[in-house]
Order: sequence, then structure tokens, then C-alpha cells
Amino acid sequence: MRHSGTVHLGHVDITGPGRNQPPPGARDKEQPPDESDARTVAPHDPRWCGGGRRAVRPPAQRARGAGRAGEARQAGRKGVFDSTLVSPAVPIPAGTGTLHLAFDSHYRQEAPQKATVTAVFDDGTETRLLAYGSDATGNDNAGKDVQVTFVTKQFAVPAGARTVTLKFRMYDAGNNWYWAVDHIRLDTRPITV
Repeated sequence: MRHSGTVHLGHVDITGPGRNQPPPGARDKEQPPDESDARTVAPHDPRWCGGGRRAVRPPAQRARGAGRAGEARQAGRKGVFDSTLVSPAVPIPAGTGTLHLAFDSHYRQEAPQKATVTAVFDDGTETRLLAYGSDATGNDNAGKDVQVTFVTKQFAVPAGARTVTLKFRMYDAGNNWYWAVDHIRLDTRPITV
């Protein structure tokens, strides 16, 4: 993390097999990841979007078009969807006591699917920053969809921690919906739109 400003972790996708198909005429090398694998994490490629009503999703607020939704739609036919996107380790400036995370999110809830964001420090400390699930209590989403949302989280840095890694996980999903995250930022100061 730089003292001079926000670290942009980039545009990330938590992707499943879904109904993402290449456009007509696409060559073999342009095919999306193997659709038999329900644990795929891949970069966004607009050639893979389309091919089913669930592939049409509203754009994420302030998104730059680089995010792609992870969808567990077909995992129920082949097993349980469990995918974790892990950021690179981000250096923490000496003396930092609090970090601020912000990202654009578009999440559709369907039981039993769950999603979490966790900060993992180099000293082994793990801090859950966000939890989505189908229960009406005990989750940040109260069991509902959280669509087109700018998420901000503030969290404490353990004494002596030098780096932090962020984990975005969608799990316990079968034939369920999706979660798209984009424009992930981490800073020592509060982050606004």
C-alpha cells in the first residue's frame, strides 16, 4: 500500500460455469473455461457474455465494464460451487491502525448460497468484513439480494501486521445465483465514490 493514496486491486471476477457462451463463430482458443468445472475464476471477456436470460444482468454502479459475475447456476447438477478470489498481499504502511476497503458489488441471494469477504494479515489474523447468506439475521444482506451497491468496510490492523490479503468467497451454492465485484480499493483513509 502506498502512502500517497488508494491501492486499486483491479477488476476481479468470481465466475462459475453459468450460461456464458462464446458468440457464434468463436474459435476454440476463445472458449471460456471448461464448463464442467464449477470452481472457475477467470478474467472478464465480453465474448463470453450472453446465451441465456440469466447472463443479462444490470451493470454494476460505477463499474468500468471489466467485472464479470460468478454464477453457480449449473453447479447443482455437478456438485457444490465454492470459489475464492484472493488478492495479492498488499503492504501496510508502518503505524497504520485502520484500513478501508471499498468495491462495487452486485449479489443475488438464493438459499443455501453464501458469500464472504475476509481480510487475512501476514501474522495469521483473519477478520471477516462481510457475510451474505439466506438467513434474515446474522448476515449483512438480511437474506436478500444486494444489487448495484457501493460497499465500504473499515477494519482494524493488528499490531505488527505488515501485509493484508483480501479473500472474496462464494460457497455452499448449488443451482443458485451470482456475485459480481468490481473496482476494489484499499486505503488508509475512508474511500468515497
